[in-house]
Amino acid sequence: MSTTNPHNFVAAAYARVARLRRRGVFAALLVVLGVVAWLPSLTWADTGKLAPRQNRVISPELVDHARQQVDEIVQQIGQDDSPATRGKIVRAILNDIKRDGERVPEDWGIESSIALYDELDRRFGNDESPTVRALVAEALVDKGRSVRAGSYWENFYRKRRPYPEEAMAIFDDIERRFGQDTHPAVRVQYVRSLVEIGYTWSEEKNLDVALAAYDDVIARFGKDKVPGVRAQVVRTFRLKGNAWRGHVDSEKVEVLMDKFQQDFPEFDPPDAKLKALLFDKCQKLQTGKKSLGNLDYSRGFEVWFLGSNNYSSRAKIVWKFFNHCSNLNLDEIYAIFDEADHRYSKDRAPEVRKELAGTLFSKGHIALEYKDSQTAIAVYDDLNRRFGKKDLALRKRIAHELLSRGFYDQVVQWFWQDKDPDIKREVIQALVKPGDRLRDEGKFDAAIAVYDEVVRRFGKEGQGGYVANTLDKKGIILRQQGELEAAIEVYDDIARRVGPANTYYAALALVRKGEILVQQGKFKEAIALYDEVEQRFGKEASYPLIRDLVRKAAEARAAASGRLSSQ
Repeated sequence: MSTTNPHNFVAAAYARVARLRRRGVFAALLVVLGVVAWLPSLTWADTGKLAPRQNRVISPELVDHARQQVDEIVQQIGQDDSPATRGKIVRAILNDIKRDGERVPEDWGIESSIALYDELDRRFGNDESPTVRALVAEALVDKGRSVRAGSYWENFYRKRRPYPEEAMAIFDDIERRFGQDTHPAVRVQYVRSLVEIGYTWSEEKNLDVALAAYDDVIARFGKDKVPGVRAQVVRTFRLKGNAWRGHVDSEKVEVLMDKFQQDFPEFDPPDAKLKALLFDKCQKLQTGKKSLGNLDYSRGFEVWFLGSNNYSSRAKIVWKFFNHCSNLNLDEIYAIFDEADHRYSKDRAPEVRKELAGTLFSKGHIALEYKDSQTAIAVYDDLNRRFGKKDLALRKRIAHELLSRGFYDQVVQWFWQDKDPDIKREVIQALVKPGDRLRDEGKFDAAIAVYDEVVRRFGKEGQGGYVANTLDKKGIILRQQGELEAAIEVYDDIARRVGPANTYYAALALVRKGEILVQQGKFKEAIALYDEVEQRFGKEASYPLIRDLVRKAAEARAAASGRLSSQ
């Protein structure tokens, strides 16, 4: 519950009073007096948001630096007074800010960016050119986002309280200045600011206000003629779906508990306190605030859960109950994403299609988070077929997501013929991972067969590093099985594939082969290989991985020389 809303603050305070009454009337009275003393300081802006209680102070040094920076940009682009030139100047300033302030000292923090935004607004805020007005509005939205993000950064690193009201005040200013502007580019930025208001409330955990803000954007602009505005509406659906994960529906939890008590005799919390604990845990799982792995349990729960003859049966039922709690919001979340798809699936505007693809990707990601792999695979399959052909970045995201979640068959099946090198690497890893699993299970012959298939398929595809890594895995298994000559052939194969280039795998092949020769007692040959590592790669020691191999080769050479001299 957010205390930035006065009603929420009072509700939280009186809840605390109720708890403190058990400790004494005096403690409760102190809380009441604190609420009464604090309330007069609350003021509301016209839009119903809390007015800022603190203005950020920008140092004169930063203000001067921002002015100098803008002056430099003006000199570089030109000083004629045409709208086109002014637009170029404002865009250049925005680009300068978005390069993460690389021209300002790091210890100035977010204030350096704010100073630039303020200087941009001071110089161009009253410009009547629609192009410049749109860029100024974009700058103000970016400023609000920076203030919001920077406040949390400051809170974490500098132990300062975050002030989202600063960001809210900026978004309110955008509404006042640009809310009635009919120019399409300006409207896009205005709607973008409204979406950011909802997101800010969502970050503040004030879900009801956030959802109301999102619904307002959808209702007002869902059928707008400007593609950029419709794209922002699609983005609103995505943010709304993500925010709904934090929604609490107590009635659903009560219905679920009643159903489990009726269907399963083992699910029989003996008292109201334990039932309340289960209710609370279910709500936390419903909102995603807790996972099954990090729930906190009381002693009473442990006694009930563990201390019975039917422990095994009860445990299964309780965990089944908790899993149902985690999925209570899932249908509503899916419905939000599906509504966006239903509304805009036939929209041909590129910016709308891009946002819709991102929104559907979020649906698949959430499905995976909720362990609904069947829905996730269906979403990603549909997404790849509809949007993937023309969107390389999306294909990469889908391939990486599936690979990271262990859906290796889908990666291979969907992207086998993709020409992009990055996606090919994902496919190689999807083929190698099952081999790694077989290796870990001790099924070495099966693992080697998988690795050989990867090398056969991709050995001539320009993926030398990944193929060499796969061969190295095979060589390690052969060494463990005592097949040293076969392992040497593997590392000779790596050396042939990588060629004369002084790469990591070229050095690795020599070091690994040297280790095998030491195992065979061929110390002179091993020493010669270690000397070659030093000669070829000693100058490449600035690279950490190669430097480690050179150091390892030197140590192994010393050990081999010692054993040779002792013979």
